[in-house]
Amino acid sequence: MSKSNRRSKKEIEDSAIAAMERLVPEFGFNNLSLLTLIKEAGMDHNVFYRNFGTLDELFDKFVKKYDFWLNDKVDISQIQTLGDRKFMINLLQIFYRELENSEVMQKILIWELEDTSPITRTSANLRENLNMNITVYLEDVFKDSKLDISAINSIITSGIYYTVLHRKVSTFCGINYNLAAGRKRVLKAIEDLINLTFDKLDEQNKQNSIIRMMANDGIEHAKIAKYFSLSAIQLKKVLSR
Repeated sequence: MSKSNRRSKKEIEDSAIAAMERLVPEFGFNNLSLLTLIKEAGMDHNVFYRNFGTLDELFDKFVKKYDFWLNDKVDISQIQTLGDRKFMINLLQIFYRELENSEVMQKILIWELEDTSPITRTSANLRENLNMNITVYLEDVFKDSKLDISAINSIITSGIYYTVLHRKVSTFCGINYNLAAGRKRVLKAIEDLINLTFDKLDEQNKQNSIIRMMANDGIEHAKIAKYFSLSAIQLKKVLSR
């Protein structure tokens, strides 16, 4: 190959990534061989080793590109325009659609469950660390409530993972998530769950406001605690806000 026809480093990386895009849905990660990959990418062993070192290093680059939580679809600044409730509904519905349409991302999740390795741990930890911005924000929003928002969010998110990954095996709770009607139901369920969660927060905030007004009106703290089934510590926390 003449020097003028040599591919740049970026062109070589793009070629390898494109080959993985075609091969991962078919082979997964554990069954994808280097020989198959370089043949699909149109390069020889020397070019691959010179640019990537190992297949694991290429896997690492690939995973970072395709992980939903690592791309630009998660924009926490949208909270300012949408509000907390609508932002969470939109975020989780987008996440469902993105995961449903990305066989590669599905393979990444399955790979993480099947093969505990430095790469899969790094992939999962990166997703977790980037998600912590949203987690910390929500924990502050729900700090005056009795709701464990992080646990609630983890259940909803893991439910999305499972319904997407399981949909090709069978129906789930009688719902066929391969059909448009099933997708419509799960997107509506996400909206309903987030609304129920924020309705509970609104209810709690209203109760806390009443408690503070009662305290300002001189009602004994012991009576307030009794009326609302609060411990002295819980009452003190509400009144300190």
